[in-house]
Amino acid sequence: MNRESTANNIFNYWLPILRELLPSSLIEQVKKNESDLMVVKEILTEYELIVDSYEQVRERPGDNEEQEKYFSGKKSNHTFKSQIIIMPDGRDIVDVVAGEPGPKSDITLFRENRDNFDPKQSFQGDLGYIGEDLIDTPIKKPRNKELTTKQKKSNK
Repeated sequence: MNRESTANNIFNYWLPILRELLPSSLIEQVKKNESDLMVVKEILTEYELIVDSYEQVRERPGDNEEQEKYFSGKKSNHTFKSQIIIMPDGRDIVDVVAGEPGPKSDITLFRENRDNFDPKQSFQGDLGYIGEDLIDTPIKKPRNKELTTKQKKSNK
């Protein structure tokens, strides 16, 4: 039996089951209907959404150009990078970007996909997002110094 057709059959068997068990992101649910998408974008501006990225190790690609494309110096491995945006309480997934090449920085990944949101949308992120005006980031500890109590409180 052909391995490609077996993998394809398995994938197509599990996809509808996973779609039913794992809800799609809020943006994905309304993307097909432009008016619903505009309403959701407007409602989301009332919240400060949380954004974060993570890397997942992948098999080393055989092609040299592919290897360079997916090699992440941070993880010293070939990786996929994903970004998730959630509601402040952490219960609802608003948007997901998955499978990007590993070396892409958090802030670049965010900037490539921020068109999914209203320009007035505010976000909260970690230090990987320093420099993005739309994202509130914690105060970074200065080298060889400590944060003040006020700064620590602000970070919480």
